[in-house]
Amino acid sequence: METEVPKPSWTPVSVEPASDVESRACEYTNKQRAFAVYTSGTIVFSDSVQARPDDDYHSTLEAAVMQSPDFKVMPMEDGNYLVRFSGPVTGVVLSGFFKANRESIQAALIDGGLLPGEEIVAPVDVPEEHYWVGLFARAKLYADARSLQIASRFTP
Repeated sequence: METEVPKPSWTPVSVEPASDVESRACEYTNKQRAFAVYTSGTIVFSDSVQARPDDDYHSTLEAAVMQSPDFKVMPMEDGNYLVRFSGPVTGVVLSGFFKANRESIQAALIDGGLLPGEEIVAPVDVPEEHYWVGLFARAKLYADARSLQIASRFTP
């Protein structure tokens, strides 16, 4: 019997274009690592320039949702955000998209973007925006783990 993984009830419908996420990931890695971008924008990196089989990318993505739901938001020099999850699983949140959709994203996160038992808490020692950016990236991670649809692949 398979263990049911807690997940948010909200799935983002509108997300950044995968091609834009791929472009940012190429820039952030200096095109030195292979990776796959899923349809909601989650990235699974390879450990090298060699691409991994799709099943390997998928199992790595699925393993990330089985881990602690923690994330680390890192603002990038270009104003976008890199959100680190477990292992080589990362989300990119484009600042322009997030700012243009912040109110609807925040409302959706409050309504259904939390895991069972989670509560909205005032961020401590981090900017408030990082909290919402991280929760948005995490909702996209869970959506990608459900669909397992790769939108693009990059190999140097």
